[in-house]
Amino acid sequence: MSFFQSFSYGQNLSAAALLLLFIFIELVLRHVKRQKVKEFKLKKESIESIEQIEDLSVEHNKQIQHIDIIRFVIIFIGIIAVLGAYNVQAFSILAVATGALIIILKEPLASLVSFFYILSNYKSGDNIQIDNFLGEILRVKPLYTDLIGKDENGEYNGRLHHIPNFMFLGQIVNQQQLKSGDYNKISLSIYYNNENFPDNFDAWMKKIEDYLEELLPKRSILKVGHFKGYAGKKYKIDFDYNEKGEVSIKISFIAKSHKSAKIKETIIRFVESLK
Repeated sequence: MSFFQSFSYGQNLSAAALLLLFIFIELVLRHVKRQKVKEFKLKKESIESIEQIEDLSVEHNKQIQHIDIIRFVIIFIGIIAVLGAYNVQAFSILAVATGALIIILKEPLASLVSFFYILSNYKSGDNIQIDNFLGEILRVKPLYTDLIGKDENGEYNGRLHHIPNFMFLGQIVNQQQLKSGDYNKISLSIYYNNENFPDNFDAWMKKIEDYLEELLPKRSILKVGHFKGYAGKKYKIDFDYNEKGEVSIKISFIAKSHKSAKIKETIIRFVESLK
């Protein structure tokens, strides 16, 4: 066997060994990921508190995300190492192919680059608004980010958004404060007609406004969360008509999430007492 044949044979062995090593690491990481998912499901079944489930979900998805990042890095290094075990020409071919891919796969490649930017600036559990999407980051993947949809009060709306990562560089991203325990915006609609209430509208409205002035506190800029328009205000009222021709009054105010249900109940009881 000549020197060049021996060298070529050694290259093939090195490439094969590297390939087997990376396949083994990939299989181990897949196994670890499956185990983490099983553990998460078992823990989730034994928890009753929504807050604890939310914290557990955030921690679980952080672990899964870390595993996915390691897998991505291992695969990338593996490709480069196997190509390097052959010859320089392979890198020239790779460069030409990369140029073609940049043109053809512009958005996916932009998302891949944005992946590392997102990892350095955001984490699982962050509440953000990007474009028209509002929600909590579940997991950051190489090409897109999973966002659990929420409304402006911090309640889950049952939607799961897959946001392409390149949008994080091309759109304005606002970080929101929607966690349990933060100040939330509460909205309540009530309706007026002459048949249900003995008072005329002006008198009826005066009683409600006086009650709200007594019930609700005036809030500083530090106690309205990200609803800055409510700073210095106790509440806001908007008027409209519904399909029955009744006057529709929408009352909105800021409150801690654990107090919102009680405050809404108190207001409704007062309105009912005016009938």
